[in-house]
Amino acid sequence: MSLAGLLVVVPLLVVLPGWLLVNALFVPRRVALGWMTRAYLAVAGGALLLSLVGVILGLLPHRKTGYYETLATGAPTVELAMLAVMALLFYVGLVRGAYPRVAARFPKLVAAPEPKKDVVAYESR
Repeated sequence: MSLAGLLVVVPLLVVLPGWLLVNALFVPRRVALGWMTRAYLAVAGGALLLSLVGVILGLLPHRKTGYYETLATGAPTVELAMLAVMALLFYVGLVRGAYPRVAARFPKLVAAPEPKKDVVAYESR
């Protein structure tokens, strides 16, 4: 892989998912972590997520290597799986309050659903 390819792949598949993981776990307003600690946790967490996704895709029953393929070797299953993980981590961070500007712009994303009025809650005695 070329150096330009590595400069694109490493931030998108390692650093960005790790940053979303750190923001989902340690909300910046509630937990005071320095930028160096956040950067270290982002790289370590992103590498952990990427390896976990790779192992899961490799263990799924499909051909010799499972579903472990990248854009360079065929279908981009690793990239799509990491995109799904990043979307989930972004939503968790959004609900936990890590992105207040996005929550203010799109309040319906974080609002709890209205309870149904015709359903009676069960009370235990």
